[in-house]
Amino acid sequence: MLEVGKLKEKKSIEKVLPEDVSPIRYMINEAFSLNTKFIKDFEEARATRDAVVIMEGDWGGQIYVVCTMEQIKCDEDTLKQLLKDLDGIAWECNEGEGQGIYYEVRKVGEGIGGGMGGARVESGMWIHDEFKEKHLENEIKKVIFGEQIRIRKSIGGPIDEK
Repeated sequence: MLEVGKLKEKKSIEKVLPEDVSPIRYMINEAFSLNTKFIKDFEEARATRDAVVIMEGDWGGQIYVVCTMEQIKCDEDTLKQLLKDLDGIAWECNEGEGQGIYYEVRKVGEGIGGGMGGARVESGMWIHDEFKEKHLENEIKKVIFGEQIRIRKSIGGPIDEK
């Protein structure tokens, strides 16, 4: 029984989300014991079999692009710029907050949890319908394949290709 004026100390365990993982997929992984392998960074992903890159915005509320690391021919800075450009198109109101590039081990055909229907790992490249409807699919692919440095829509006109 507690005496008046004295508080019993309680130890609480606070689980903190690791850095470099999608918060929403990490929580799904923990809740359902999925054993998803999260990869720390771009370089580790390049060296990891079955690694995929997942670009998302709105704090996991929308997945923009999913592709295998084998498809990535651009450098990491270009990939980060692509994310900023896509996020500015899809969620300009978030002012750059809530976007992320994450690396995970996934097999072709697997679903990727996230808002707006999530995504899927495809043998090609999965691109959210919003960008397809805005005719940006080929632009996105050119950036990822290292053929140009930015999508044209994001900077208002033609750009030099590499």
